[in-house]
Amino acid sequence: MRYTVREGLLWIGLLLLLHAALLVLFVVDPPDESRGFLFEFGAGLGFLGMGFFVAQFITTGRFPRVAPSYGSDIVLQFHRFAGIAGVVLIVLHPVFIIIADPSYVRFFDPTDNFFRAAGMFAVSFSIMAILLTSVSGVPKWMNYEHWRLTHAALAVAIVFIGMVHGLQVGHYLDTLWKQLIWVASVVFSIGLLVEVRLLRPLRMRRHPYRVVSVKPERGNAWTLELAPVGHEGLDFEAGQFAWISVGDSPFQLQQNPFSIGSATGDTHLLFTAAVAGDFTASLPTLKPGDRAWIDGAYGSFTIPENARGLYFIAGGSGVVPVLSILRTMDKRKDLRPVTLLYGNPSLEEVLFYDELNDLQSRLNLKVVHFLEDDVPDEDGFEKGFITKDHIDRYLPNDENRYAYYTCGPAPLMNIAEKSLREMGSTGGALFPSVLTLSKPA
Repeated sequence: MRYTVREGLLWIGLLLLLHAALLVLFVVDPPDESRGFLFEFGAGLGFLGMGFFVAQFITTGRFPRVAPSYGSDIVLQFHRFAGIAGVVLIVLHPVFIIIADPSYVRFFDPTDNFFRAAGMFAVSFSIMAILLTSVSGVPKWMNYEHWRLTHAALAVAIVFIGMVHGLQVGHYLDTLWKQLIWVASVVFSIGLLVEVRLLRPLRMRRHPYRVVSVKPERGNAWTLELAPVGHEGLDFEAGQFAWISVGDSPFQLQQNPFSIGSATGDTHLLFTAAVAGDFTASLPTLKPGDRAWIDGAYGSFTIPENARGLYFIAGGSGVVPVLSILRTMDKRKDLRPVTLLYGNPSLEEVLFYDELNDLQSRLNLKVVHFLEDDVPDEDGFEKGFITKDHIDRYLPNDENRYAYYTCGPAPLMNIAEKSLREMGSTGGALFPSVLTLSKPA
């Protein structure tokens, strides 16, 4: 990504301060009596865990200003691991308190206080459920949209019950200003979810789109073309992605992220995806005139201004944001050198093969196709998977002035990221833009 070590440390520091913000309520103006180190340590973990959970509503990847340089993928990875850390902190909170004073097991006793015990069991179930679904990913028996909704509902339940629990105990929230901050933080976090799920669709209603065409592509993929209805269209940069929902209303449970294939400034939006799930399988059934809705644009897989050239490593549908950049460069007559290493199982599955050939004749572009079988005996083709040796072989002479990107299946991205970072560090100078990562959206 386009950041320095200093900027990276600054962002990490700010995020950690944000996650630890509620701990201030525990530290500042504490009660006079101390109940022992283990007890106080456990109580502090509860405040810290709540801070981690509240902050996760910000790092959901749907807010462009949260990570303008780092990209949604990295933010979502941080969100995942910070959320798991929050779960661990919340779980350890009662463990240490009960070890310090076993009488606090009564908080789980419905005969002592039914509603309190019900809340404890509810939050315990929610924590375990959100942990399991975060670690293992989307269960096979649940589609992604229902998983997202369940994930959000569990998170809301955890922070709401945590808020009520803190107010009921009241030992560390014994002043009005602490109570107001405690409640405001939870209301704010839930408000962010309301923004994404309610207010944003309300605004989207003023900017509908219609399906212009659905065109079949190589490799069992389809290109969806959308046109704005009654407005100027989406303001986006080449390489970004957007969330699409199809139907008469933007209040759809099913929202799908897709890379934008259009050039910057184009009014019509092009989205290309291989059939791999419920929504992509429904693409061929869409008809011209069907209503669609766009939430975006997001992502930082974009054209740098100061790089001398661009170096792409892509696989399958990961070429779509690359093509958006190439189309934009063609439109702008940008003749900076570009190298694209593009992997596919076979020539018949290479997306936009003819267009890539045409772009090579107009841009300062070199495309190298990596195919698993049936490799043509001519320049521009390699047999097998993209490896570190291939990446090294096609590096430009002035590699330290290039921007580097990778988008494709996880194994390809892992190889590309590791290889470029190793070559950048062992070569004596880090690549200026280092690396831009993006999963195919």
